[in-house]
Amino acid sequence: MPVSLEGQLVVAISSRALFDFEEENRIFEQGDDQAYMRLQLERLDQPARPGVAFSLVQKLLAFNQPGRQLVEVVMLSRNDPVSGMRIFRSAQAGGIPMQRGVFTQGRDPFCYLRPLGAHLFLSANESDVRQALAMGFPAARVLTESVQASNSHPTEVRIAFDGDAVLFSDEAERVFQSHGLDAFQQHERSKASHPLPDGPFKPLLAALHHRDGADSAVRRVIAGGQTGVDRAALDAALALGLPVGGWCPAGRRAEDGPIPDAYPLTPTPGADDESRTEWNVRDSDATLILHQGELAGGTRLTAQIARRLGRPLLLRDLDHPVAVAELAAWLRINQVRVLNCAGPRESERPGIQAQAQAVLAAAFGAWQDQGRDRVTAVPGSVAAPQP
Repeated sequence: MPVSLEGQLVVAISSRALFDFEEENRIFEQGDDQAYMRLQLERLDQPARPGVAFSLVQKLLAFNQPGRQLVEVVMLSRNDPVSGMRIFRSAQAGGIPMQRGVFTQGRDPFCYLRPLGAHLFLSANESDVRQALAMGFPAARVLTESVQASNSHPTEVRIAFDGDAVLFSDEAERVFQSHGLDAFQQHERSKASHPLPDGPFKPLLAALHHRDGADSAVRRVIAGGQTGVDRAALDAALALGLPVGGWCPAGRRAEDGPIPDAYPLTPTPGADDESRTEWNVRDSDATLILHQGELAGGTRLTAQIARRLGRPLLLRDLDHPVAVAELAAWLRINQVRVLNCAGPRESERPGIQAQAQAVLAAAFGAWQDQGRDRVTAVPGSVAAPQP
């Protein structure tokens, strides 16, 4: 069977980023290819010293589990095949599993990124990095003169992303550079309700996010803590052992008094309910609204905010049977790991809390099964019990 890369984060890296080949590279840059190859052949059984990106690669590979490969590191180098033999032996000696590699012997290597299925390209060659970025691949130049990363936080991968021109496009920056501050501010005001277009590193962040949720489709259920659908979501999740959270109004206010401490919610700084509503939509992957009849009040506001922020939104009327398979499929298709649940409070729709909890308990159970067994469809539907 052919090797499948489905569900894997693939990092392509150059030899000088992974190993310290600076001495050998100086000989290569002198124009004596044969001397360079002879030196690599003489040192074939001498493992190369770790390079600047070696510790990062180790941390990424630590995501792998027995029987399940989540991260693969592949070599993409301008080196020759003789040097490639030393690179693979050095990787083996350094505990870096590596099965694939491309050695172009001086030719441009970036054209192999797509066939390799790479999500990230790390290279010491600035030109190759620029070419990879131009082709739409997240890529970064590794400065071989830099000191190696310390051993601090050996079990964590910490990556800081800039916004403009990195995670998001440089659209606004180009307006500022071409037309000045006034035009920039006008542009931002006119686009305030539109999500920023993707930048070159958005695919990498998405791949990392996918790896974070690879063990289970379920990360967390959040809600605002009000009676009704909010409490139903929190109770259904807690009963299944799912983590819960979310933002609630200052003072943990709800219509039946202070929100119980059993719900680990974070109060917003202000007293208005709108902040709580927007922040829960903002901090989730998708929003599910269970309602009865027309949307009103805070429920309607939640739907408006989700649409404005461009977040996945699903509305289901509890006056009709709700298909669990449909909910589970929607969660899977949108790769939801943090789900925001919202709907009317109990005083507005008496009995809705019990109705919503029955539906959500079945949906969350199917959601968990997707994470454990990768179930793609769950038969049946739940008719919410009438009060």
